[in-house]
Amino acid sequence: MKLRFISAIAATAAIAVGGVYATTAVGQAQFGTDDDVAFANELWASLEAAHFVGHGVIHGTFYEGAEPHGFVLETLFADITVDGVTAPAVIKRNYGPAGVSVEEVSNDPSAHLAAITVMYQRPGFNADTNDWFWVKWLPDGNFDMAGETQMAGNVGGCIGCHGNAPGDDWIFVTDRPMHEAMGGM
Repeated sequence: MKLRFISAIAATAAIAVGGVYATTAVGQAQFGTDDDVAFANELWASLEAAHFVGHGVIHGTFYEGAEPHGFVLETLFADITVDGVTAPAVIKRNYGPAGVSVEEVSNDPSAHLAAITVMYQRPGFNADTNDWFWVKWLPDGNFDMAGETQMAGNVGGCIGCHGNAPGDDWIFVTDRPMHEAMGGM
């Protein structure tokens, strides 16, 4: 498995660009379906086996963040295999509360972890979003909720923002295709 860490410089640029939100027709797609939740559970299991979620996680570089993700962030890129299909994933750990410092998070990440947001490029999922599947979990692996709906699948808020990313890849930290940004994986 190849792994890439986001640089603090790229992250700062992403935060500056990522502060702009838009609602698109794609952003209105349904999410949290039974199929979305089942797939997200399989994705969690794969991420846990690769040490990206759960206990004993791999850590990258902590950097200052912004809403909606968190006040300190940690972003990792990896190819993840789910149900026999290997595809790119962007794993973002979101730390808080407001006012927490990078140093505080670095000293005790688990005490400050607020959520885990993942983009997984699921082949055939949704051509309108470059096949990105979004999910937001709480630190214990339970889904974050949008009202009564589990945040997995075509999550409107994710689509509304990431649809503005440069380079048509839905990722703010690069304007290059995902596999090129990951070192040609």
